[in-house]
Amino acid sequence: GKRPWQQIDQPFIEYQFLPHGKYIFQVATKYKAGTWSDVSTHTLIVHPFWWQTWYFVFGLVVMIASVFALSIKLVAKRLERKYQKEKLINKRMSELELKALQAQLNPHFIFNAMNSIQLILWNENRKLADEYLSKFGRLMRLYLEASRNEFHSLEEEIELITLYVKLESLRFKSDLQVTMDVDDALDLQSEFPTMILQPFVENAINHGLSHKTDDRQLNIRFSQTETTMTCTIEDNGIGRAATADFQNKYGKDHISRASQIVAEKIEVIEKIDHLAIQIDFVDKYDKNESATGTIVKITIPYSVD
Repeated sequence: GKRPWQQIDQPFIEYQFLPHGKYIFQVATKYKAGTWSDVSTHTLIVHPFWWQTWYFVFGLVVMIASVFALSIKLVAKRLERKYQKEKLINKRMSELELKALQAQLNPHFIFNAMNSIQLILWNENRKLADEYLSKFGRLMRLYLEASRNEFHSLEEEIELITLYVKLESLRFKSDLQVTMDVDDALDLQSEFPTMILQPFVENAINHGLSHKTDDRQLNIRFSQTETTMTCTIEDNGIGRAATADFQNKYGKDHISRASQIVAEKIEVIEKIDHLAIQIDFVDKYDKNESATGTIVKITIPYSVD
């Protein structure tokens, strides 16, 4: 805005620290007679320092923003590398854990099969022992192939279970009736976790049905929905409660160590592959509340994320 006129006694005037901008400077001279000259008007432009220019401020803002954005990007990359490294480590640890669990299954499974062979030999049935050993050799090849991988095809899992059940049927002679139903719509090449079913089939035979004297029935069914495949293992054995009582009575503290290992294996598979495998147990009873067997349902999603 306008400033009031200043009267000075010297031929110059000094202004310090004027902000940059445009100024109108007016001056008039007072004569000795006391009269004033006409007003002389001058335009003065005070230029800003280089650091006060708009392009410097703009450049500075852009530079600060770029440094900030670059810093965020570098931090994000560092965090992403750290996350990926931790993810890789966790995956490797989970894979090692899975291999360790699989390794625990190997001797357990072989031990049970060798026990069956031993029982047959004790009964001096050489022909049955030869047949059993032949099937056992085939089963071992399938089993070792399966144990190297986390998944194999549903067809391979069915073949493995079928052979295992045949071996157990030989041990029980004609006292074990086994039926296996496979939904025709199932894709037999679908991926299936290895060695998930065998421990549950083993439990049904060795803990549910072995304590019966006759009419031992085992039914294994493979079915599907739009999003899942389900294996249902059903027996008409003595039931889980009676099995637990029997084991407590005779000091046998494992329903099946393999079942526990499988449960742990399923947890690890869910960590690695985000595959939520569901296992449900149903205890069967008659109208008198007497146990008539057990149903185990293993449900597996089709897709692995």
